[in-house]
Amino acid sequence: MNEKIRIGMIGVNPERGWASAAHFPALALLPQYEVTALSTTRPASAGRAAEKFNVPLAFADHRELVSHPSVFMKLIVPHKYKLFDPSLFVQISSTIVST
Repeated sequence: MNEKIRIGMIGVNPERGWASAAHFPALALLPQYEVTALSTTRPASAGRAAEKFNVPLAFADHRELVSHPSVFMKLIVPHKYKLFDPSLFVQISSTIVST
């Protein structure tokens, strides 16, 4: 496989959480994957996270990430489950089916 699998991470926090502590370090060790997009709940934190993790696309709305053509695989890493929107699974499933 020559082309990397492009990942979008939803729920990234630039200061703390699973994305900072585990997901980004682990994905950095896997050459077949590339994080191309991330989303937070605010434009400022999305920009800080993109800069910190050297990710080209940053969104404050996860729906934009889910529908973006530069993202093949979606990784959801919310730190507060009560803030998680279950309809996101439907959005992600529809992008997988239509791809």
